[in-house]
Amino acid sequence: MNKKMISPVMGCILSLTLGVLALVWPQKPSAEPQASVPASSALELHKNKISRWNQTLQNRLPGSQFFIQANNHLSLLISGPKIDQVFCLKDRLVENIGAANPITARRNTEAVNQFVSRYGEDIPIYFSLVPSAQEVYREQMPDAPNVLDQTSFITNIYGDSKQNTSLSSNNSAYSKTAASDYGALQDVSAIDVHTALLANQKQDLYYHTDSNWTSLGAYTAYGSLVTSMGLSAISSDSFNIEHVQYDYLGNLYQKTLVRKGSPDRIDLYTYAPNTVIDRVIRYEGTKSQTSSSMYYYEMLNTPNAMDVFLGQDCGVTKIHTTIDTGQDLLLFGDEYAKPLLQFLSLHYRSITFVNLSKYTDDQASLIKPADYDTILFLYQVKNYISDISVAARLPNIGETENS
Repeated sequence: MNKKMISPVMGCILSLTLGVLALVWPQKPSAEPQASVPASSALELHKNKISRWNQTLQNRLPGSQFFIQANNHLSLLISGPKIDQVFCLKDRLVENIGAANPITARRNTEAVNQFVSRYGEDIPIYFSLVPSAQEVYREQMPDAPNVLDQTSFITNIYGDSKQNTSLSSNNSAYSKTAASDYGALQDVSAIDVHTALLANQKQDLYYHTDSNWTSLGAYTAYGSLVTSMGLSAISSDSFNIEHVQYDYLGNLYQKTLVRKGSPDRIDLYTYAPNTVIDRVIRYEGTKSQTSSSMYYYEMLNTPNAMDVFLGQDCGVTKIHTTIDTGQDLLLFGDEYAKPLLQFLSLHYRSITFVNLSKYTDDQASLIKPADYDTILFLYQVKNYISDISVAARLPNIGETENS
């Protein structure tokens, strides 16, 4: 037999074997009705229904992780370097950021513009979109349909914002249409962190097995952020770097069970001269929890190890420091903002971090934008184009000030 045919043939045989096992093995009891096993050819199964197939195996076979792992490795041999929405490169896993939802992106941008119209005259407001690893490592990515040109998207969202950026579009056709489709910021200072990330792409700015950026990635963006906000970035030599976990396998590994390169290392940065964190208050609804550190070490060596930064996601987190700058920051953001707070906390008396995807109406009294000296919006591109929480909840922020 032709050697080129061996892998596909073996893949088909094992896939069919797994299919038979899944059909005859007693199904685990479940309160939910289970979908029938996909009736498709082995090749179609690998190309189009990996997630459904894996779920079927998981429902029907005990110890199915091994079978899912084998199935996904065979998929790489047969169908190319992608499993579901994860690209499997030589030494890393990279999440595919598909085409943006124009309605979501436009509504989020409109909400930001409305917020700026209310507070921007008296308070400096900044905005930054962070590209994913897919954009920073674009040259390593295979050709694939429905891949978002994040640089062009960011450029057009920034529109005619007050601060010029050094971003340049990769796709002129995209640039001509995106501004009208996705909306554009107005009267806000947009900050380019993409250029700094791209310039340092040979460093570990993003985890190899997770969609998040590393502490080093956050520090790299921090320099561009604070400089654009009129502050001086603190040298990396001023930090003690603590390597707290060496074997982290993140959310992209959990989706694929495919390892590319070594497991990830999680690093925490602490300011060497002295401790600056006075207290951290997390609010879940109106209930609060106070700690003396931004780090939740108990989350390490668990599937949620990224929650070592500020703990489990919640709507409002207030960080009080020992730095008497007289300046208070209001930060709207997502999970990418959490590692960044290691560095931003060195410039403000207090920071209120608001995760609108977890924010609840009973937390309204905790946030009065007019009380802050600076406001920053920082979102990963993926969340900005898919999560409607900015448009849904930002208009209600500060309403109690006017009532």
